[in-house]
Amino acid sequence: MTTWAWLSNFEAAALKDEQWVVNEIAVGWQTLQKAEQTVAVDVQNIFAWLQAHHADILALFQGVLSGAAAIGSLLPQTAPAVSVATTAIDAATAAIDQLSKGITAGTTPLSTITNAYHVVKDAQTAVNNVLKVATAKPVAKAA
Repeated sequence: MTTWAWLSNFEAAALKDEQWVVNEIAVGWQTLQKAEQTVAVDVQNIFAWLQAHHADILALFQGVLSGAAAIGSLLPQTAPAVSVATTAIDAATAAIDQLSKGITAGTTPLSTITNAYHVVKDAQTAVNNVLKVATAKPVAKAA
């Protein structure tokens, strides 16, 4: 094989490889755009749901607060857990309000979304702890 033939073959192979890379980048870009569109739709649907149910969420939190207060008044041993749950629910209410304001304004940083999620999960854990303490069997006193 002559040098020119070898160079011609090398150039053809390089162009073929280059075209393959360009095609793979295009496929990757299209996949990324589809994923971005899916995420955008999902986020918009989540925001729409939150906006539609904002008052219901806050009413639920208030109901849980009332329930926790009732448990605390009936079962004094739950008072510390009720106090923690009350603080957690107050924080969750504030986080949901902040998230709702951001959604309404059209500016919701990821940190606001993440914070709301974690604060609501913390409130859930605190309420579950109230129920756990309320339903725990009393420890028998040593004679």
